[in-house]
Amino acid sequence: MSDIELPTAPFIELYAEGRASRDEIHDAIEAWHESGDKETRSLAAFLGMTEVEFSVWAMDHRMLPLVVAARRGVASLYDRVGAYFDELREANRWQHRAAIHTLSYWVPRHQP
Repeated sequence: MSDIELPTAPFIELYAEGRASRDEIHDAIEAWHESGDKETRSLAAFLGMTEVEFSVWAMDHRMLPLVVAARRGVASLYDRVGAYFDELREANRWQHRAAIHTLSYWVPRHQP
């Protein structure tokens, strides 16, 4: 077992408060994997995310700030992700192809 400590609050709360960096999510994921039978929540729940929020993050890790912004109520998660998708398509860079492809399926299925 590693020296990773389980956080006192879910990762998404720590990140939203500026007490965890975006990259520290990987430490939280490792802690979940190493928790064994002691942890019964899904990975999404352990991180403090809904399944939809987790799926958004899993599609493109750069969307973590969008999840937090949507939680703050400025705009819905769908609106945030849709705008991000539009930006990626407009930029049309090869490094965004996987995210563009995945989002092209996600966005229409999650319309309000």
